[in-house]
Amino acid sequence: MGSLRESYERIASLKRLILDEPEKMEHQSFAIGNSYIRAAKIPPAEGKQEKGQVILATGFNESFHDHYERIKYFTDRGYTVFTPDWAGQGTSGQKLGQKLGKPRTDGHDDDVRDLDILIRDKWKIDFSKPTFVFGYSTGAHIVALWEDQNPDLAQKLAGNIFPALMADLKTPKKLMSSDAMSHEESHQLSQQACDMGLENVDLPNTRTKGFDLTYFFKHSVKQSGNALKKLNGSARDHFGSEARLSRSPFKMPTFGWVAAAYRTLKKTASPELWKNINVPTLILTGTKDEVVDIDANVAAAANIPDNKGQHITLEGVDHSLWSMNDEAYDKMFGYIETFMDECVDKFHLGQYMPSPANDIGPVITPKVA
Repeated sequence: MGSLRESYERIASLKRLILDEPEKMEHQSFAIGNSYIRAAKIPPAEGKQEKGQVILATGFNESFHDHYERIKYFTDRGYTVFTPDWAGQGTSGQKLGQKLGKPRTDGHDDDVRDLDILIRDKWKIDFSKPTFVFGYSTGAHIVALWEDQNPDLAQKLAGNIFPALMADLKTPKKLMSSDAMSHEESHQLSQQACDMGLENVDLPNTRTKGFDLTYFFKHSVKQSGNALKKLNGSARDHFGSEARLSRSPFKMPTFGWVAAAYRTLKKTASPELWKNINVPTLILTGTKDEVVDIDANVAAAANIPDNKGQHITLEGVDHSLWSMNDEAYDKMFGYIETFMDECVDKFHLGQYMPSPANDIGPVITPKVA
């Protein structure tokens, strides 16, 4: 793994030169299973007394380098930030045998395992301090799975902040129709692509081309007896390079990633999982989010026990929350700051710590000055 690790180190160094790295950022490398995980720990900004901790869980195909603005937001307010690059994302290595530079295609169970090892053994998170999880999109999905499986630590959190939570995915539209596919149809199509060897091929970018998956399969897969070879080539020519080179902050997932994601989406789309997340949780979803299902996010917040879940709808905002205008961005973080301040106050009063007598958290109504 020596040469591979050196490649990741060079990539990380290049990103640090291009981007404005937070002060005193400690870069970390961990071997977990057969993956090479890069992470970072960032202390509170100069002169700030530590107020608590934030575990920042990035979204699909992101790196913590992409979140310097969010990291600085938290460190400027006195929080220590811990954040990993998921295996196969950013500068972290994938499982052996998988294509480099692509998120895993075997589901998020290993990501949940990696997160647990980081929290318990590598970072040794001190839960006597107010500790938040800030999980964006897929990161929030992974965190929710971890909390469901690890209630012993989850119940010690001061709060969750889940912008664009991926509780469930929107599905592509059917051919010549405004109706969306069912989850079963979408899952089946993704699995068929994997069966044909296309698990590492990007999905079509429906934003720019209006590309339809049903059409793709009906008219490309059966084009000849040598369909697999042609399909791999035509898929890459048609949308693979365009998705990778696009200036849009959104990067298209692969067929393999989507097929695998549906396995764990069955859990996060279920009310039962959220009934087990007994943590104050703020979920924020844009009305124009074309990736995640806003109804699933509203339901997730409603199913969190004891009125600890809250959903805020961001009017006119899409999935790329970080590219919204300054006014909307500041308003969103106004909600987040109010939520965190109230959670910290309650944490110090012991009102969020479970007890047989009283385990009811407050209903938090954020206000923006």
